[in-house]
Amino acid sequence: MIRKFTLSLVVIFFASIASFGQHSVTITVLDNLTGNPIEGADVMLDVQSAASDASGVVIFSNVSPGVYDYFVSKSCFASFSASVTVDESDVSLNAELMASNTNNVFFFIGAVLAELDVTVTLTDNAEYYQSFVTTDTFGGEMIGDVPFGTYTYTFSKPCYNTISGTIIIDCNAGDGIAIFENLTSASTNNVFFFIGDFLAILDVTVNLTDGAEFDATFVTSDTFGGEMIGDVPYGTYTYTLTKSCHQMATGTVTVHCNGGDGIAVFDAPAEISIDPSFTLSENVLTASAADMNYQWIDCNDNNAPIPDATSQSFTFTQNGNYAVIVSGENCSATSSCLNVIFIGISDAAASIYGIYPNPVHNNMVVDYKGSFHNAILQIIGSDGRLIRIENFYGNQRLNLNLEQLQPGFYSIQITIDEHSLTRNFIKD
Repeated sequence: MIRKFTLSLVVIFFASIASFGQHSVTITVLDNLTGNPIEGADVMLDVQSAASDASGVVIFSNVSPGVYDYFVSKSCFASFSASVTVDESDVSLNAELMASNTNNVFFFIGAVLAELDVTVTLTDNAEYYQSFVTTDTFGGEMIGDVPFGTYTYTFSKPCYNTISGTIIIDCNAGDGIAIFENLTSASTNNVFFFIGDFLAILDVTVNLTDGAEFDATFVTSDTFGGEMIGDVPYGTYTYTLTKSCHQMATGTVTVHCNGGDGIAVFDAPAEISIDPSFTLSENVLTASAADMNYQWIDCNDNNAPIPDATSQSFTFTQNGNYAVIVSGENCSATSSCLNVIFIGISDAAASIYGIYPNPVHNNMVVDYKGSFHNAILQIIGSDGRLIRIENFYGNQRLNLNLEQLQPGFYSIQITIDEHSLTRNFIKD
């Protein structure tokens, strides 16, 4: 009886010692911004684990004295870890978790296997921009730690249609955001037109057509070229390039994938050069360009067309100011105006004068086939202004040095005794 009593006291004594050497550790999980308790957080102390209750509390009992690491995690919050020392009393502490503001975005591009060499971009159209090229046949590539917000994504690959869309990045229970897309083969391409040589020719009308349903036109306006018609369906097309005073250029182009680089057309319409100049002989004006269309105009009458003056040569019957419009194909050019003076005399009187050469370079010869006492020579510009006057006596030939005259049209008027003659000439 005494032995059994003694054994009971020993058991109670050792149990009291064991109970006296163990304590509880209470961890309260809180939101560090709001201070609110977090329910359902996973808390691990050494090898023990438990979930926080509605008050955010986890209690670990019978913890022996010592130093322990503890770890707290919860979806949509950053994980928390620290250490706690347990010695002669129970321990209570707070674990404050910071709410997450980023998430991972996973991209699955393709059907059974992932499409390689796809350029993936993700941007918020402001500060955030990330891009990569797919390399994993089995997909599931990602951009990590993307700040919460709304983003635009694009998937592009040569010879495939570009895909774009928007995605909202949020907590998503900490599972990441997944985007599933499948590329489809492209059926269109861009056609670039480089019209000109070093610099582009402006105001060229560009037309591209398949002769059936597709027909597109634009007018060049970029000096540095490279203008385009976009999203042209695959096929064979005819293009034409037209511009005033240029010959039409035409050709064919085949639109296909071309590695996604677009189709380039290098061409230019050849310029048409029309010479609007004309020559003057007596009272006849003759356009220099042959086999064209002509319209002589009266510069003194607001450039009004002269009726029936549509031949290469025009004989004027009165002094005036004349020009010619020369045209052909889709181009025309207008000459400068010429003020002409022609005072006719009888053929007999005219035959006694010789004025040559015409056009004149530097020296002009004036012959008079007869005797005279006094002669007055005047040179008049195309604007009617008197440029030079000379008197000469008793000579039958006069050599005039006209080197100082500017190139252009002039009139020479000679008065000898009772005879007066005016002739037009050109200084070259």
